Amino acid sequence: MYAGVRKQLKGSFSSHSTAPLTEKGNLLTIELTEVIGHGRYGTVWKGLQAQREVAVKLFSVINHQHFANERSFHSLPLMEHENIVKFINAGERKSSNTVDYFLVTEYHAQGSLYSYLTKHSSNWRNTLKLAQTLTSGLSFLHTENWCRGFYKPVIVHRDLTSHNVLVKEGGSCVISDFGVAAAMNSHGAETCKTTRIYTVNE
Repeated sequence: MYAGVRKQLKGSFSSHSTAPLTEKGNLLTIELTEVIGHGRYGTVWKGLQAQREVAVKLFSVINHQHFANERSFHSLPLMEHENIVKFINAGERKSSNTVDYFLVTEYHAQGSLYSYLTKHSSNWRNTLKLAQTLTSGLSFLHTENWCRGFYKPVIVHRDLTSHNVLVKEGGSCVISDFGVAAAMNSHGAETCKTTRIYTVNE
């Protein structure tokens, strides 16, 4: 399935295997088609899953902590919001000598806010929509929520830049990349820690 991208993966990850992606032991049929981004902790691919375009972020084994942190935030109850990137699934890809990790989210062809603003001029109405939807996503993250026995803590992104905001086809924003995020309780104490200390950008 991955024979066509094997050469492209070489050098970016410790594994050059064409082993399939699995989630909790279940085979996932995801075809990786092209690299669409590079980050500090992984490479993002455009892929196809059941004829649906998806974004697949691949993490090498040395970045497992950031993969686990991002997956944990996407897995929190009450995390669905129109201005937060939609999480689909996550898992691992094993080869004979190592493991790579992957996280699958919805795909947005417009790319990051940085890329969008570089390629497009924006009038006042479009700029206002970008700003309003971005702040809507931030407000959602920063709001503690209880609903029917489920709890979402305050979430501080800690790496919010135009590279970590995606633009939908309609011109609204979704926030992505929670690899260094932190959860705060109602008293402002951190409840989910990562391996490095970051200054809060928000």
